[in-house]
Amino acid sequence: MSNRLVSVCPCCSENEPKKCPSCHDGNIKKVDFVENMFFYGCSNYPFCTHTYKACNYCKKPLSIIDSKKNLYLCSDKTCKGSVEKCKVGTGYLRRLVGPSGPFWGCTDNRETDCSSIKPYTDENAETCHQCSVGKITKSWNRRQNKPFWSCSEYSNGCKWTEPYGNSSS
Repeated sequence: MSNRLVSVCPCCSENEPKKCPSCHDGNIKKVDFVENMFFYGCSNYPFCTHTYKACNYCKKPLSIIDSKKNLYLCSDKTCKGSVEKCKVGTGYLRRLVGPSGPFWGCTDNRETDCSSIKPYTDENAETCHQCSVGKITKSWNRRQNKPFWSCSEYSNGCKWTEPYGNSSS
């Protein structure tokens, strides 16, 4: 007799193991790698290196690909989280800071030398993870005389901030 508990009720279906789409042998699991930061990867690592980014809104895997809009979408159908898929590599674009200022850069940069970038502008700015209304913009801390990221809705009550140069994307 097996000592494993298998859940089949509809209320627990989100906790049901999801098979890895690459190796078809392992299961997708949450992997914590830094305090409050994680991603989803195959349980057969290091033999299979398939991963998904965690959604900035609900923290579930961004595992659905919308090829028409070139986006990775959240696996939770009720969530509006998404990230733009790189047009060159298999990664996604995240907010980065370089010598010339902020830009969108590919997460595959180190592994595949993908140099796909695009400017970070007001039109394509990242939506705030906390309020889902404002955009993440560069602000200035006058006391410390240095920049930081904040929500454009800061004056309306959203207090999301992040040190400039960091990216949770």
